[in-house]
Amino acid sequence: MAWNMEQASFAHENIKTAINTSQAMKGGTAALKAEMKNVSIDDIEDNLDDMADLLDMTNEIQEAMARSYGVSDDIDEADLDDELAAIDEQLALDDELGESETPAYLQDEVAAPEAPQPARPISSNEQVDEFGLPMVAN
Repeated sequence: MAWNMEQASFAHENIKTAINTSQAMKGGTAALKAEMKNVSIDDIEDNLDDMADLLDMTNEIQEAMARSYGVSDDIDEADLDDELAAIDEQLALDDELGESETPAYLQDEVAAPEAPQPARPISSNEQVDEFGLPMVAN
């Protein structure tokens, strides 16, 4: 009989739990219905469509930015590595031979040209103006 009482008590607790669960679900359903009045599926779909359009535009921009002009698509990585190795070898050889001097067009300071010499020598008694030109007698 004790077993039957425990079973009845357990069934009674299960019913109470089911009633509480049912009431909570009714309250949740009512709250969800109230909130769903504020939500429009059409608005959500429009927003998702807008986001998809924006992502498509972003992808188009990225594709446009990634285009290469004047560069063949069939470039071999091994060829590029070989060219880079050849350049490194040339630079190392230049360093060994002392030819690593910076070219004149890459140097920061360039020597100014010498001042032009007068076409005829100026005598010590000849007067000149502020530009160094001989003055004409009046």
